[in-house]
This record gives sequence, structure tokens and C-alpha cells, in this order.
Amino acid sequence: MAGTGRRRTPLTRTTSADHTTTRARPAPRPAGPFPDPNSRKGTPVIDTRLAAKYCRERINPQHLAEALHADPGTPTLATELRTALTALEMTEGFIAGLITPLDRSLRDVEQVLAAGRHDQIPLIENTGVLHARGPRLDALLARRAAQIDHLRSLTRLWAAEHPDTTPQ
Repeated sequence: MAGTGRRRTPLTRTTSADHTTTRARPAPRPAGPFPDPNSRKGTPVIDTRLAAKYCRERINPQHLAEALHADPGTPTLATELRTALTALEMTEGFIAGLITPLDRSLRDVEQVLAAGRHDQIPLIENTGVLHARGPRLDALLARRAAQIDHLRSLTRLWAAEHPDTTPQ
């Protein structure tokens, strides 16, 4: 396969007392949905609404984007702030994704309890609605709380360095 143009990925080997597993290591993925830091073309505007929502500080997204491009090779407060905002946004998306199935399952239980003798009753998931999804929801809520605390710390540092930040 020398001329096929495909890159070969190195193998990882996992050994336990019972057996040895060999599989291809996945190719490295880019570090997020952001374009090449050296290129200004196509730079996404960073959503800073979560900082305003949880920290009561308005961060100018344009100033944050400019700070990201000022020194693209080294981690800065701007990169940490972007990472914290992105992580919190993803966590809230995961929580929102769990709410819909929980709500649907609880509405089914409510319908069964309110049904009369001749009403059609929906099937209820009997594997434990909260037992199946509750621990994940609890873990995500704990992660969200820790991310909000981290975002508040970063926002205070940003506000100290950038006087253009306005409190709400």
C-alpha cells in the first residue's frame, strides 16, 4: 500500500491477564471547531453570552477574538476563556439533551396515573427512568457548576485586564 496515499496509523496494544488486544490508534483530531490560529479568514465570533449570563460581565467578542490571534502559539487568558465558554456550552447542550427523554418518560407516567378505565394507556419504560438517566444528569449538573465557577474566575481576570468589559 505504499502508493495509495493512505496514512498508516500506529497500533496500540492492550494486555491483560486474559488476552492481548491490538487495534489501530485513531488519527489525531483538530483541537476544536476553530480554524487555523494563524489565519484571520473565517474566524468565528465567540459567543460570550454565557459570561454575561453567569458572571454578569459583558465581554466584547471582537476583543476576545483579537486577543486569541495576538499570540496564537501560546496559551493565554483568551484561549482559556474560549475553552471554558465552549466547554460550558457543550455541557449545557448535553443537559438539554437529557431533559427531553426524562420529560417524555415522566409525562407517560402521569398519563398512566390519570387514565380512566377505558383510556388507552402508553407503555411505560420499566427499567427505571431516573435510574437510567439520573446519574448522568447529576454528573453533568456537577460539571456545569464547576465550569461556571471556573468561568467566573477567568471572567474576573479578563475584566481586570480589559477595561472595555462592562458589568451588567
